[in-house]
Amino acid sequence: LGAFLVGFLILCQTIMVVTYSMNGTLYSVLGYLLPLPALAIVLTTMINQRFSYFLVAIASMFLAVMTLSQPAYLIVTLISSLFTVHMVGRIRERYQLVAFGFYIGIINVVLILCMGFIGDQNTTTMVIASVVGLAGGFLSSLLALGVIPIAENKFSMNTPMKLMELSNPGHPLIKRLMTEAPGTYYHSVLVGNLAEAGADAIGADSLLVRAASYFHDIGKLERPQYFVENQEPNMNPHEKLTPSLSTLIIISHVKDGVEMAEDYDLPQAIIDIINEHHGNSVVRYFYHKAKEMADNPDEISREAFSYPNPRPQTRESAIVMMADSVQAALQSQSIRSRGDMEARIHEIIQAQLNDGQFEEVFFFSCRKATA
Repeated sequence: LGAFLVGFLILCQTIMVVTYSMNGTLYSVLGYLLPLPALAIVLTTMINQRFSYFLVAIASMFLAVMTLSQPAYLIVTLISSLFTVHMVGRIRERYQLVAFGFYIGIINVVLILCMGFIGDQNTTTMVIASVVGLAGGFLSSLLALGVIPIAENKFSMNTPMKLMELSNPGHPLIKRLMTEAPGTYYHSVLVGNLAEAGADAIGADSLLVRAASYFHDIGKLERPQYFVENQEPNMNPHEKLTPSLSTLIIISHVKDGVEMAEDYDLPQAIIDIINEHHGNSVVRYFYHKAKEMADNPDEISREAFSYPNPRPQTRESAIVMMADSVQAALQSQSIRSRGDMEARIHEIIQAQLNDGQFEEVFFFSCRKATA
């Protein structure tokens, strides 16, 4: 925040120094290039709308000092910036920023013309000022378009635009899933649909859970044939393996997925969800199979058949865990009615609650609320 605000103020001061060095018409119009809307776009995209209103108000106080002799500059840029904060949350693609610059420019032009008529300015000055105001809108959008990718990479921040890009089937890992593990890809898409609906229902980050759902099982690319959704009928390699070895193969897809995500520079939030989407739960099928095969079932250790990963730490991670478990279970079972489906879903999630998988989510949420 400090970097954004200081950089913005330096740029504004530079524009005002140039403006005050001019005479005549240029002195009356160059200040409409002040890129306060650019700061509004960056802050709203990177943080949230409510906090952006506050920071835009803080920045406008500094601008008020810079524009003491030309208060029209502050009025135009502040109103267009507040409009920007209100509307920019709807942007999901980077190309929309360029179009949004046009809307900012139109707002500038309308305000400039209104103040020109009120102040009885001459027509030539109003026309030139309108052109500068329109250019100022595009300047703000282009600045934001350049700053946001730098901030995403430098500060590891997830913007809606970045998450939308990661959800695109053109991403190399998604393309690999589609060709090398089509069953896993189909499963991931369905998990994404479920997780997004769940996130919307409780006000969590729906774009993050959708993107994370697409990547949560990328570790299966290392050995896709060992996972049921990619197997052909009567071609299950686990039939030739011991339950212990099968479990090692199954749980390794989480570690493999984290490594692949890091190699492809996926956001840390998505890497965390990949790492947590099974928590420290038990691979129940092979655990029970091992107990059935053992001479003394009590000697079979539950820990030996458990994922060695952290439990979900965020609501988004917990949602992906639930959606993953529900989709996999319902796909593999014969559900005859809506009541059967609801009962099975309740059973799955209740089992995860009883297993303590979401205890750290609740703690983390309470800690955030207290802070």
